[in-house]
Amino acid sequence: QRQMCIRDSSDAESTSKKFGRSFSEEAAAWADNYADAVHRSTAEVQSFMVSNKAMYNELGITAAAAENLSEMTTSLAYDFGNAFSMDDSEALSLIQSAIGGSTDALNEYGIVLDKTALKNSAAALGLGTNIDALDDAAMAQVRLNAILEQSGDIQKAAVEQTGGLTVALLAEGVDRNISLFPARCSQRRRPPRGGRG
Repeated sequence: QRQMCIRDSSDAESTSKKFGRSFSEEAAAWADNYADAVHRSTAEVQSFMVSNKAMYNELGITAAAAENLSEMTTSLAYDFGNAFSMDDSEALSLIQSAIGGSTDALNEYGIVLDKTALKNSAAALGLGTNIDALDDAAMAQVRLNAILEQSGDIQKAAVEQTGGLTVALLAEGVDRNISLFPARCSQRRRPPRGGRG
């Protein structure tokens, strides 16, 4: 157990350093507040954000847009994990896969990312309906927007279980349309309200 605690502490320290090099103070505050709202360690939330930002950077999205989208994707991953009683890391991988182009990844969870859904999402974001003409960065955000549009009930359930803080924190730091243009052992994850461990 002592070795596990040391490893957890080392991993958290490494995550904190990576996070500090990639994110603003505002994002750090968001991570702290969000972690408290969903009963997770700050280190875990930061690690999800680091992973998400790396994904968006690879897709050509950088700076503030990548930071904001990382917050949104992190929140969405926890919402899915909560709704479907899956491991948080599994939920994150699922969401990232869908955003990256594996549009069938969420079918069994009631999220359909077919051409019609993606065209509607692109139009809602002011990008028209010719999705074949969009680059990787734009399509990633079109997919994320489509997921958000179809997961209202999932997000609502998360809000109810966190006293309304989850979406409030999310909305505070993100404007979807604007983004398109421009551990210690004691920190280990606590179970959320509702009993999921």
